Amino acid sequence: MKYAKAKHDEWSRQYLYNIYMSETLRLSVEGKMLNARYVDLLQHKPIDTRTGDEIALDIIERLDIKVN
Repeated sequence: MKYAKAKHDEWSRQYLYNIYMSETLRLSVEGKMLNARYVDLLQHKPIDTRTGDEIALDIIERLDIKVN
């Protein structure tokens, strides 16, 4: 079972790389760039969809800052 998972992971990484490279080439012809690095895609970092105000409020609450 470990072999099947390892092969699936390898296939997934290669598939992601192929898509990343094809999109990079397509956009470079148009004079554009991708916003994400390939390494970031591999690490599956969650995207923070909060607004700036929500982030600021979260930090203020975590640090227990009093705001007038």
